[in-house]
Amino acid sequence: MADDRCRRLLERGRALVDQARFDMARQAFEEALACARSSGDDYVHSRALAGLGNCAYYTYKFSEAEHWYRQQHALARVGGDDAELGVALGNLGNLAMARRDFSEARRLQAESVRHALAAGDVFGAGQSALSVVWIDVHEGVGDPDSPFLALARKAAHHSEASALFRARVAVATGACLLGVSKPNEAAGEYMAALGHLDGWSHPGVRAGALLGLAESALLLDRADDAINWARQAVAASEDASTRSRSATIRGWAHFLGVRDLARALADIDEAIELSEQLGESGEILRALVFRAQLHNATNEFDQALHDARAARALAVTRRDRVAAQVEIGYALLGSGETAAAERAFQEVANEGSTTGSGDDALFTLTGLAASRLAAGQIDQAAEAAYQGVAAFEQIPAHQRRLDPLRPALSQDRATNIYRLLEHAQCEQQRTTEALMTFNRRAEHSLWRLAHALSPDPTPSPTHPAPTHVPPDVMDRLSSTGSIMVVWSVHQDYLWSRRRATRQVLIWVITPEGRVHFRRIRPRGGTRPWEANVELAAVMAHQATRDSRGRSPSSGSAIARDSYLAHLAALLLDPIADLLADCSNLVLVPDSSLYYIPFTALPWRDGRLVDQFAVTVCPSLSHLTRLPEPSDDLDVLVAGVSHGGHVDLGVNQITLGPLPWAKVEAEAIADFFAVTPLIGAQATREAILGRLSRARVIHLAAHGSADLIARDGLAGVVFLAHPDGFAPLTAGDVLSAAPHAELVVLSGCDTAGGTPTAEGPIGLVRAFLAAGCSQVLASLFPVQDRSTKELMERFHCYRREGDSSSSALRRAINEARAGDVEFARWSSYMLFGNL
Repeated sequence: MADDRCRRLLERGRALVDQARFDMARQAFEEALACARSSGDDYVHSRALAGLGNCAYYTYKFSEAEHWYRQQHALARVGGDDAELGVALGNLGNLAMARRDFSEARRLQAESVRHALAAGDVFGAGQSALSVVWIDVHEGVGDPDSPFLALARKAAHHSEASALFRARVAVATGACLLGVSKPNEAAGEYMAALGHLDGWSHPGVRAGALLGLAESALLLDRADDAINWARQAVAASEDASTRSRSATIRGWAHFLGVRDLARALADIDEAIELSEQLGESGEILRALVFRAQLHNATNEFDQALHDARAARALAVTRRDRVAAQVEIGYALLGSGETAAAERAFQEVANEGSTTGSGDDALFTLTGLAASRLAAGQIDQAAEAAYQGVAAFEQIPAHQRRLDPLRPALSQDRATNIYRLLEHAQCEQQRTTEALMTFNRRAEHSLWRLAHALSPDPTPSPTHPAPTHVPPDVMDRLSSTGSIMVVWSVHQDYLWSRRRATRQVLIWVITPEGRVHFRRIRPRGGTRPWEANVELAAVMAHQATRDSRGRSPSSGSAIARDSYLAHLAALLLDPIADLLADCSNLVLVPDSSLYYIPFTALPWRDGRLVDQFAVTVCPSLSHLTRLPEPSDDLDVLVAGVSHGGHVDLGVNQITLGPLPWAKVEAEAIADFFAVTPLIGAQATREAILGRLSRARVIHLAAHGSADLIARDGLAGVVFLAHPDGFAPLTAGDVLSAAPHAELVVLSGCDTAGGTPTAEGPIGLVRAFLAAGCSQVLASLFPVQDRSTKELMERFHCYRREGDSSSSALRRAINEARAGDVEFARWSSYMLFGNL
């Protein structure tokens, strides 16, 4: 009877801990402990000590927790019980982790796993393995393929596993997925964790899941969602730790989403104050590094230096030291103290952060290259930039990390290492080599996308350092009588788009094989976009969207024309003398220039499309990628015209009917004498089953540039499903591996995608990366009837023998002659090959 009472008290204490009712749980464990001592029940004795330690641990009374855990460990050692030793060591490991002694914590937890497995306690081993996973996450090396995470996930299916434990495993899995740049998959795990918590009141785990959703939204460029989730986390648990993390996330979101620096600083000040109250040096360091970045990004270098040095003083791990020291170097460089900046970056390099791969090497070498370039040490800058490019390309595509201490600026700084190399090469008068460095950057971006979803650690291709444009590119331009124009946009090398454009490098390659180089430095004006080419491109894109359905004299139309005229003056006027005798243009843009409706740029007395057939190409090398000859002559045409509501978890959207999409698909199918997939026939499964066998693909359906797909990339086309719609995503395309000569994505915003420093990554890039030659897609929302007419003309002219670019030019100019609205005829662009 005494044993039954002891165990009932123990179970009551555990249940109260799961409900975060720690005072009542402590009382139950004390009664269980007294009962066990009187009855001689060693199991209850050990677990009651652990329970008392847990009550102290969860309320941040670490000294008291250590007292109870050490008693449990001593009892387990006397008894020689592997299972109890495993529990005791695991608890001590958790305590070491809370004190940020990660190496000791990992040692203890690994020992705990060993003892638990020796005792056949899979669930106990899984609990300790979960702690190892969290240690890896805190050290920035969380791995969704970790054997410890696999053990924890196995334990989550054990009969002893509570819904609370399953929720904790899901939260840890989400954190590992965030670490390898899979925020959408991470969000799915966090949503699963919230599902496990239905009926449970444990605020800490719920808050952890909500904060995970906030971080996922932040990395998906959804600032409003990030703020919403972060606030919900505080509502779930008002402890200081949750409030601190929430404030840090809100700070990032306010800065990156709405550019509200004052609110971002207020948020981060709150995070630091709360973390100081708790004595959580790790959170203080995280917040200080973020505030240093904020100050660096807004030219407040003295404040940045102060915060970065304070963070450096708190750093315990090598990773923390590097994060702080890199910001010190950036602040010194921004202040013009180039020699001190180089010493700061060299100090990081001396710790070994320039060897191997990863963000540490990238940011350190970026800083070294930039400081040496600023000091006029061109050869040394080029050397550091070469090393940085090599470090970046060593990272397997599916393991590209966004450093949690620098979540938003990681991508910009990473790819800027190529731009630094371009700049140094131009200063060395090696301008053609600089062009090939640009090509290397563009090609690597496509390669990374093509292998991003691969479970295998596919190595990056070895890139030589060519000094000349490849002959097959020259031959392709010559045979088609085309001129290629390449633009490389250089914002600030450390903070990218947040400042005025430093320079734009322009190369023009003529059909005769000559390479001309020009460099422009935009002059500032009264408006910010006049000195920032990327900002002007984005604003031109938005103004064109806003001008839909409005008169040419409306404010948005006037603004659109102003932005486009400014862009033409910057990008075309400096090379106008080189474009005189040509009718085919191949344009290779950079970054936000992909958002420009190039055919609509002012040119002489009209528009660019008056003189040129325009193709937008992702790289020089892509020009030579022609589909392999095949006897498989399948033509895939599909039209989805119904409307309805789409529920994709955190994404909700309502789509109106597209009656002309069905008519369009039937008309295009007649051109090729094939049977189209219409309506309910045009399912995702049916389309995917035929993508790899099609030489021409034409999809007329709803599209969205903003919707985040399950693979973490924005941009989808909505296909049919019995419940309404099923999205075709970039991940679907890469998995299907199509190699069509032409893909037409006839719908709204089908050329959009996730914004990156290399341009939007979505369906267009996915089709090109998979092996397709050309993709026709839209930059803006379009109207289904005018689109149907433009598409019929386009395919008609191709059948008459025109190239795709010439056919599009003729179709656009006929639409213009018919007084079709500006945004409708300027929306469609041809991407890829000639």
